[in-house]
Amino acid sequence: MIIFLNFFFNKISLIDLSPEKVRNLIMSSIFNDTALSDSDKRRFGFEIDYMLLTCFYNDNPCSSKDFTWRFDYNFGNCFTWNSGFDESGNRKPILKMSETGSDRSFKLELFLGDDITQG
Repeated sequence: MIIFLNFFFNKISLIDLSPEKVRNLIMSSIFNDTALSDSDKRRFGFEIDYMLLTCFYNDNPCSSKDFTWRFDYNFGNCFTWNSGFDESGNRKPILKMSETGSDRSFKLELFLGDDITQG
């Protein structure tokens, strides 16, 4: 048994465990796990309520309810504003802008996490 364990641990050191490979293994595991529901997958990333600092369309406030969610293998949680659907999947009109100017625009400010590289 000791010989087997030594062989096993010596082989582990040969495996490339770069952050990118670890992320890909985790994400492929999540994406391909049929036992995980959408709400389970959604817990692996930031929620729009956490990220959304300010949102305005034509100077009217918008909220997290104006975004639709989907899970993406490469990016995790993705949120789309003005998708043409509500959060239940029902169709709703797409908003359009017909005038220019700062009061006739879409303004969005998101919190994407702390920058841990700054020391």
